[in-house]
Amino acid sequence: MASIINAKRIIIIILIIMLYLPSVARSTVPESLGSHLTEHEKEFLAKTGVVKVHNETDWAPFNFNENGTPKGFSVDYMKLLAQKTGLEISFVNGPSWDQFLDMMKKGEIDIMLNIAKSPERQKFLEFTPSYVSMVQMLYTRTDFPTVSSVKDLYGKRFAVPKGFFLQDVLSAHPQIELFEVPDTSAAIRAVSVGKADALFDLMPVVDYITSKLQITNLKVGGDLELEESKPIPLHIAVRKEMKILADILEKGMATITEEELHELHVKWLTGSDWSYNREEDSTSDENANIILTREERQFIQDNIADREIRLGVDSARPPFEYIDEKGVYAGISADFITVAAARIGISVIPQKDVKWTEAMEKVKVGEIDVIPKVTPSAARKKFMNFTRPYTTFPSVIVSRKDQLAGGLEDLRGLKVGVIKGQIIEANLKRDRAELQLLTSPDIKTALTELSNGKFDVFIDNLGAVAYTIDTLGLVNLRIAASTPYNHDLAFGVRKDWPLLASALDKSLAAMTDQEKAEIKSRWLAIKYQKGVDWWVVGPISVVLLGITIFVLIWNRRLGRAMRDREHAERKIKAMGQAMADALVMVNSQGRVMFWNQAAEKLFGYSVEEAMGRDFHDMAVPAEVRDNAHAGIRQFALSGEGAVFGSTISTVAIKRSGETFPVEVSLSPFQVEGEWFAVGSVRDITDRKQVEKEREETQARLQYILDTSPVGVAFSSRDRIRFANPRFKEMFGLDVGDSSSDLYVDPNERSRLMEKIKSEGKVENYELQMYNKSREIIEILITDLPMKYGEDEGVLGWFMDITERKKAQNAVQDSEKQHRTIFENSPLGMIHMSVEGTILNCNEKFVELMGSSREKLIGFNSLRQGRDVEMKTALQKAISGEPAEYEADYTSATGGKTVPLNMKFSPVNSGHNPTEVIVTLEDVTERKQAEKQLKSQMEDLAQFSRLTINREERMIELKEEINSLMEQLGKGQKYKIVE
Repeated sequence: MASIINAKRIIIIILIIMLYLPSVARSTVPESLGSHLTEHEKEFLAKTGVVKVHNETDWAPFNFNENGTPKGFSVDYMKLLAQKTGLEISFVNGPSWDQFLDMMKKGEIDIMLNIAKSPERQKFLEFTPSYVSMVQMLYTRTDFPTVSSVKDLYGKRFAVPKGFFLQDVLSAHPQIELFEVPDTSAAIRAVSVGKADALFDLMPVVDYITSKLQITNLKVGGDLELEESKPIPLHIAVRKEMKILADILEKGMATITEEELHELHVKWLTGSDWSYNREEDSTSDENANIILTREERQFIQDNIADREIRLGVDSARPPFEYIDEKGVYAGISADFITVAAARIGISVIPQKDVKWTEAMEKVKVGEIDVIPKVTPSAARKKFMNFTRPYTTFPSVIVSRKDQLAGGLEDLRGLKVGVIKGQIIEANLKRDRAELQLLTSPDIKTALTELSNGKFDVFIDNLGAVAYTIDTLGLVNLRIAASTPYNHDLAFGVRKDWPLLASALDKSLAAMTDQEKAEIKSRWLAIKYQKGVDWWVVGPISVVLLGITIFVLIWNRRLGRAMRDREHAERKIKAMGQAMADALVMVNSQGRVMFWNQAAEKLFGYSVEEAMGRDFHDMAVPAEVRDNAHAGIRQFALSGEGAVFGSTISTVAIKRSGETFPVEVSLSPFQVEGEWFAVGSVRDITDRKQVEKEREETQARLQYILDTSPVGVAFSSRDRIRFANPRFKEMFGLDVGDSSSDLYVDPNERSRLMEKIKSEGKVENYELQMYNKSREIIEILITDLPMKYGEDEGVLGWFMDITERKKAQNAVQDSEKQHRTIFENSPLGMIHMSVEGTILNCNEKFVELMGSSREKLIGFNSLRQGRDVEMKTALQKAISGEPAEYEADYTSATGGKTVPLNMKFSPVNSGHNPTEVIVTLEDVTERKQAEKQLKSQMEDLAQFSRLTINREERMIELKEEINSLMEQLGKGQKYKIVE
């Protein structure tokens, strides 16, 4: 009896864990590789230090880096493989893809992830088997014609990350211009803005990045009709000389379970983003008590006629949803959507005459508003918005009792039944293409056909299967095995109504765990009230225990029940030990009843030390320990507590006394009148550090934005939603104001919108706008389309370039003035290069040379000139010193001889070498004037000589007369003046 009670307790514990702590890993205990490794391989592992693994910057969801942390499917797969093999790994981030390949060749890194095989790479790399296969697709802009073959891209530009194997493939098509980019993000941006016309990459990668970058103008562009368009297997590669490492990794890969691999698929390659805008209004809906944003409330008022939404329902899918004999829409999903809708003030109208598969098509075109029971997937995300899941159920394999099946790997060659259009059909086609699938319209038909032998097995949701088997009384059927697929059921809302999706999501978030449990219990209890009474505690949500529990329902023999319970107990214990988070169970006195290996590592107490001790004395800081003890006393009486039913962040203490931040999820349960609590504890030190760094980064960015000299604003529907201080200062506008009257030309705004629509952005566009004083200023604007919260609009950068434009105009005026002087100068003018080549000349120089401008421009005076003295003067000017030359100059191009005065002026005097400006003056008239002046001077000299000689003779004659007069005794006749 005690053994049964213990098994019961453990089963209840794991039910609670799986129902309320879905983030906890579900992997089984990893098997040791010891028996599978050779002695040489063991020796290699013992001697090998840290192995360097490549980590890309931006190839989400496979391999990327966020805030310095490696993330992605391939990264987590490598971490799991390191645990399996005992390798110590270190991720290397920063280089581009082709640089990583070069580092592998040089031995600077050891492992590359998510790499495709090619003959060239196999020359220097050793590859493991593929660990994932993904479909590569061609992507183009939405306005690009559909491609039916590679020839349709001849003459176009194809964006390819440098080093990707596609470069080799497309080399066979030289008619396509390859546009090299560093990574896939750059390729996506290039196609989006028109720098390239197409790209080719994995669908999950492109979908993830386009969603992250909010790029909406790409589409799956068609088919290249190439072999490479088929699903591509991705491998792990090591250096050729480390083949032994590849062998060890391959053996480690063989130990990774389907459950572990499925978890990675669910985490990175499926699912939806459940986040929503929490920028809430200060008022709430009077009828629903749900806090909605103004935009959500306004949307419901303006778009939902009569406040009724149309539901696309599955009319034959009990216990989730169906139309009963009275025509009433009923079931788990029906109750959830009815309650959630009512809380935001709307009602639901099931479209009873529409099949579920038709509803999935109608929601694409807006004829159906909500699908209340749908499993989110990447394909469906293209035409639906999803809320958070409101419940989760596993898929199981159902067979006749004479048919054995231990798992999906046993179904090869069997006829496998599925419901047409359900997610399990898509999953099996994607992951198990070898299976022979047969479809049925609904679950009742399918299970009846299985019972009659049309199928060998049938795969579907555990809850629906169990309910229908019991309802139809199909005693020859049994739950044979589990599958790695879980059904997260959520509301799917038409794509153009994201605000309704966010409102419904808030309504679900506001539901208490008790309300959710009551809805599920109401429908599950109808068919599960008989049998073992502890079914009430855990309503059909456990993958691993579902099989065991249903076998107990169908076969009540005590011996088999005991064996199954013992098996479940062993599996649960192994599961608890394999969990990455600390898992702890305490009784009503707060004493430890379960303590896994992760708890040992986290708190520093071994299992032996922790069992039976007061958990709060070990793990709760002294300053809050009294409150914790008071809480456990209240819990012992009522099973209630403030920390139950949600995930909280708090502080814990280690054995060493060190405190650290943790995230705790706790759930209560009761066994034979005593309350117990089970919870997971996760160390969030790294996360807190990342959050702190993110906050600091955001603060720095905000400071830059606040102090930027450039105005920045986001506008949507002609209203400003955000503006930095500089924008407000420039234009005098604030959030909520209209920006349309800023434009001097009223048509300028519509031209900008058209340019954004056609080119994807507006960059460095000059226009005139009014400042806050209604003065016209010159603005340089850059606009990008983006989403800000729930608003789609335009983010703009505004730079006041009024002073720059004035300076430019002044320079242009000055240049125009100098050009006028140059062209109309009465002197010949030449602009020469540092090599002595004529770069430009005016018409006066052309006239002086007697040649044409075509012959003169480009003439090199140093090499082709004939006048040695002229060349000497030019060389002196090129050396940085002014020079002058004058002579009768004969033009080498026109043969004309003209007396010229040439002045050689270096452009940058004192520098060597320098360009030269030469002015040439025709000195013909001056030469003639000088010649005439010389002749006149000679005549004047002759006259002067004659005049001066005559005067001297007269004086001599007068002196002789005076002498004779004195001899005659007479006085002098002439007075001589000297």
